[in-house]
Amino acid sequence: MNKKLQVFISSTFTDLTKERQAAVQAILQAKHIPAGMELFTAGDISQMDTIKKWIDESDIFMLILGGRYGSIEPTTGLSYVEIEYDYALKQQKPFFAIVIKEEALKQKGNSPGESAIEKENPEKLKQFRKKVLSKMSAFYSDEKDITIAIFKSLQDLDDKYSPNGWVRGNYAKTEEELARINEMHEHINDLEKEIEKQRRAARKSISEFSQNYEELPKSWFKEPVPEKLNWNDVFLVIAKDCLSGGRKIQESNIRASLVAFFVNRLKTDVEKSLAISFEDILNKIKIQFSALKLIEFKTITSGQRNVMSTTWHLTEDGIEKYTNLSAIKSNVGSSHHKKLSNT
Repeated sequence: MNKKLQVFISSTFTDLTKERQAAVQAILQAKHIPAGMELFTAGDISQMDTIKKWIDESDIFMLILGGRYGSIEPTTGLSYVEIEYDYALKQQKPFFAIVIKEEALKQKGNSPGESAIEKENPEKLKQFRKKVLSKMSAFYSDEKDITIAIFKSLQDLDDKYSPNGWVRGNYAKTEEELARINEMHEHINDLEKEIEKQRRAARKSISEFSQNYEELPKSWFKEPVPEKLNWNDVFLVIAKDCLSGGRKIQESNIRASLVAFFVNRLKTDVEKSLAISFEDILNKIKIQFSALKLIEFKTITSGQRNVMSTTWHLTEDGIEKYTNLSAIKSNVGSSHHKKLSNT
């Protein structure tokens, strides 16, 4: 879509003629629409209201601040330029400012016929310049700097705020198209609500299964294990493997990691310690974590012989569970938590 942004240019006038011309040209070269004081003559309240309306209708507000404070509005005692700037910020209009460098201002002030230096209200200009520089702004020495700053700032503001802009009529959406888009948004919202409803139902239904803080079944082992093992211990091993493979990993890798885990925790050979085969335990682990919606399993084929293998995938709930288990917990209330987990 060929979107054009309307850019309101604010500045003092007679001392910044070349700068304003450079700004207008840069905005046009960027294929956007300049607007500003060329359309008005400075002065009364009705004209100020008109200017505010133009600021409202513009997509971006830009300020060129040179060495003059500008004409004073008698009611507020502020310059018209500062009133425009304050109004744009109050309306939360995307904005940027380009401020003359001190060295460039001195050179400009020394040029014959230039009235670039503020003589009547230097303190007000100083405070206004300080206000402007506290927010998004760039410096310029000549017209080339203004052109570069405008190209960069317009792109940055368009990316950040995505203002509406102006679109040619043949690109504009018809009422029928807008109605279809709204209908699609409503349908998406309904689907998201239904998915969340199903998730809540799934979480409720898994409460009957052994939870991760519960110990592994004693029937798996021939003798009491030297330290208590729970489902959390096993899940952490699997989750780390899955995440190392980008949330999925081959079952052969999981098998190797679990064997190493049991050997490390049981302090002996796995086959000698287990009352059932390791393959049976692996299948029970798969069923458990599938029921708890933490792991999903997929069968894939690879190679010219179409060899089949199983991959383990960490679900969104699985990632959330792993994050909760791995994150550093606060010590506050930890004793209370232990009491709850042991009940």
